[in-house]
Amino acid sequence: MRFFIMYNLINPTKSLSVIFSIISILWFLLLTLVTSFFGVSLSLYSLGLWELFFLMFPFVLAASFFIWTFFLTLLEVIYRVANDKVVNLIDSNRQSQYFRKFLQSDESQTEEVNIGSIKRFNFYISFLTINVTEDQVEILLPLPPRIESYNILKSSLPDIREVASIRMPSYTFQPAERGSFYFKITGRKN
Repeated sequence: MRFFIMYNLINPTKSLSVIFSIISILWFLLLTLVTSFFGVSLSLYSLGLWELFFLMFPFVLAASFFIWTFFLTLLEVIYRVANDKVVNLIDSNRQSQYFRKFLQSDESQTEEVNIGSIKRFNFYISFLTINVTEDQVEILLPLPPRIESYNILKSSLPDIREVASIRMPSYTFQPAERGSFYFKITGRKN
């Protein structure tokens, strides 16, 4: 289960929530500074309940995203310090980003495959997760629900295994195992 907590840290859409939370906090601070600078009264007694709700909602949402992301990151770092190395967490993030970039398909290059299936394939590849620990590497590839995207992923599995063995030569990678919602490629330390 801890592996799926780590997924939240290295998924690019989750990092957008951190950016959104920072922008929301800055927006709230800017709104507060502008209203106090121009002398607009924001007394809580003069505001109605709905105005107060709409004023505080972005800040509360941003703060909750920021706290949740910080909490998950802290859990992962504590786990890595206790059981593994923090360097492996950084390596997991770096390898995941590299493999996502490597597996992205360009819509203009292929003619025989539907562009929509390539877009769906690229969407599911953005959820690829690599977990590097001291004794093994796990590569999780979520299964796309459409047949065309699934066939693209299945045809690229040998390439993924080959690139993984080139990028991490101290690990021996086994063929991909199919789970219910993902392909899993496991590499063991030599």
